[in-house]
Amino acid sequence: MELASVTVPKRETLIVPVSDTQVGPEEADTKGFRKFIERTLEHDNVVYLGLGDYTDMGTPSNRKTIAKAMAEDGIYDTVVDALEGQAETHIETFLSLVEGTEGKWVGLLAGHHWYQFLDGSTSDTRICQALGTRFLGNAAMVRVRYATEGRGGKKTHMQAPETNIWMHHGKGGGKLPGNPLNQLADMTRGFDADVFLQGHHHRSAATKVQRLRPRWAKEDDGNHTLVDKDMILGVTGGWLKGYMAGRKRGLHPEGAYPEKGMLVPLTLGGIVIRAFPSHAVGWPTIRLEPELWSV
Repeated sequence: MELASVTVPKRETLIVPVSDTQVGPEEADTKGFRKFIERTLEHDNVVYLGLGDYTDMGTPSNRKTIAKAMAEDGIYDTVVDALEGQAETHIETFLSLVEGTEGKWVGLLAGHHWYQFLDGSTSDTRICQALGTRFLGNAAMVRVRYATEGRGGKKTHMQAPETNIWMHHGKGGGKLPGNPLNQLADMTRGFDADVFLQGHHHRSAATKVQRLRPRWAKEDDGNHTLVDKDMILGVTGGWLKGYMAGRKRGLHPEGAYPEKGMLVPLTLGGIVIRAFPSHAVGWPTIRLEPELWSV
């Protein structure tokens, strides 16, 4: 598990998870995703988190098949070159869709869909390099710290409120809307965080869970209080259209995998989390408000 931290100015902050854009096939809603990004860029204090599946090429079984064919010398160099060229095109498309976000990413996780290049890099690591951010592997905990400006413009971290985020691309399935939230609720038993995020399920969902903690007075005079602390469970959405009128493969009608698998259509979009840092009676606090943004 990777650990990453970022410091932002102590004011309202927009935390934006991005996942499951799966750029490549025609059912990827690139226009809707770009509108989502443009809306987030209207905010002057924004942090982006990548949760995997930025491009569609390829799945774990695809990578295994290609690697086996290459090991057995059963695939021509020209075919490999064509595959790598297509994967690079998908990367360039994704980067064009997130233009303007460079330098604002804490890091990107791996998902299930990524391409392995001959030089050992992957589509995920190349996207990280282009965005100037870290590759976070399979799971990460991220800290967003909200610092005030000190003398001479220097940031001070003393008693700075912070948001701790647990994140994973996600796994498994389930047709009911609550299934991925239940998975996240289970992870709260093992990790101490304010926000738990996963992608993969191609649905947007978020809920608040309240936790109470004591606030101890300076003197043992009995003036102790209980304060509430928000904990957010969030499923980060998706941008792949499950059903398209008139979709064809070659000359014949053929749906994408949700249509083939008789899966219910899901709302395209993502979630964002608004963080409001403050000090209540000298105590650093943070209010978190999740929002679902659809297109």
